[in-house]
Amino acid sequence: MSNILKFPERVLPDIAQLVIDRHRALPDFTFSHHGTIGILIPLSEAATTWCDEHLPEVAQRWAVRGYVVEHGYIEDIVLGLRRDGLTVR
Repeated sequence: MSNILKFPERVLPDIAQLVIDRHRALPDFTFSHHGTIGILIPLSEAATTWCDEHLPEVAQRWAVRGYVVEHGYIEDIVLGLRRDGLTVR
């Protein structure tokens, strides 16, 4: 007899839906304030693509993944990414 735990067939779609719901709950970006600058970190592939297409090539990177943004620019960036259907937290 196998020691593998078997789930009833009806439970598997519920587990799959939980994974889908969790993925949808994650934002595309996080933004954190650090004095006179903020750090915008893309978390999804769509967010990374958006940055490549909309942020200047000379944009300063923070710890490889994030972008350093002066507070004067963050409002326009957030409005643009939300306009394009992305989320930020």
